[in-house]
Amino acid sequence: MNKKIDLRIPIYSALIGLIVGLLDYVFGSVLLKIGDIRTDYFSNVIPWLPVVGLMIVYCYQRYGNEVSKGMGLLFDVHQDKKENIPLILIPLIIVSTWLTHLFGGSAGREGVAVQIGGTVGNKLFRRFPQAEQTANYKQLFLIIGMAAGFGGLFQTPLTATMFAFEVFRTKKIKLINIIYVLIAAFISFFTTSFLGLEKFAVRLSNSQNWWTTMTFVSVFKWLLLILSLFAIGKLFALLLTATKRLLNDRFQNPYLKMTVMGTFLALLLFFGHYGRYSGLGTNLIDSSFFGVVAPYDWLLKLLFTILTLSIGFQGGEVTPLFSIGASFGYLFATVFDLPLMPVVALGYIGVFSSASHTFLTAILLAYEVFGWQMVPLAMVQAVIFYLLKQNISIYPINSRSVK
Repeated sequence: MNKKIDLRIPIYSALIGLIVGLLDYVFGSVLLKIGDIRTDYFSNVIPWLPVVGLMIVYCYQRYGNEVSKGMGLLFDVHQDKKENIPLILIPLIIVSTWLTHLFGGSAGREGVAVQIGGTVGNKLFRRFPQAEQTANYKQLFLIIGMAAGFGGLFQTPLTATMFAFEVFRTKKIKLINIIYVLIAAFISFFTTSFLGLEKFAVRLSNSQNWWTTMTFVSVFKWLLLILSLFAIGKLFALLLTATKRLLNDRFQNPYLKMTVMGTFLALLLFFGHYGRYSGLGTNLIDSSFFGVVAPYDWLLKLLFTILTLSIGFQGGEVTPLFSIGASFGYLFATVFDLPLMPVVALGYIGVFSSASHTFLTAILLAYEVFGWQMVPLAMVQAVIFYLLKQNISIYPINSRSVK
């Protein structure tokens, strides 16, 4: 990339942010309504989960076999293993995720938003003259799009910017590239916010002076919590990889896998507290902060999400990771007599940080969702996670510079 600033890129960043923000709004707002419908008519929709799963498998086999890799395809593009992200990815991933949620699957949404953004970024990159379509431009536009997708859906533009760089383990980051990415993330955020997409945020009260009551014993408890969150995140990543591999080995035919395991999943979800673990897991997040959760909620949500994604249903991992961490935080706070709200908040960001192998992202997430009061704890957690440094993630571990 040329050393001088290319004034076209901020314009493209803004355009990517606007397009992705609009797509995020449509996807996210419909997904929330779908969740309400599923809750109201759960017993009517859950028997159809394996049938819908077969439809998803057919569509990917027939129209988008290449895009079935999901996030893996974005990593292939970033590593120059692939040049192009097919546009069919956007309608396929959106509709299949809607169907997964409507009929009871346990999955997230960020994977969809990030893939939408990455696809839009990749397509607008193609608008550059052929001679200027360098690998560095391609990587930068991919990151711009991914940040727009994450920032618009979760309405956390600072977190989205760091996530897009950190998930690729980018070692060399230029200030001007950060600005380009921030433009897209903020415009996507402003777009979804203006249109009225719901944002989750809990501000910790200044009156909660739990910092001033720290003792040696409570410090030990906090450290034990952080280590537990680290272990749960890594467990999720390991089990997700292992389960996908196991099911693919046992079922060479994807239709057979969906028929058998989709039926099994539907039965488990029906008898597992009548759909309590279906969908995003926002019900568990709300209950963790403002109600009561069962001691086993975090574990069952973890297992149901892994099973849903391993079978072949579509969605993401991040919101379920938030719910797993929050519900485990509730359990830990009640057992070890720690202040509920900050422990649940640390769980919310901690399991996600561990499973995604991101560190600075979690600090910005703490600030944008919970306010500055959570930043010191998030920083301590990030340092500990970094020192433990286990290269286990729900995303491929790689390192690449964007110059």
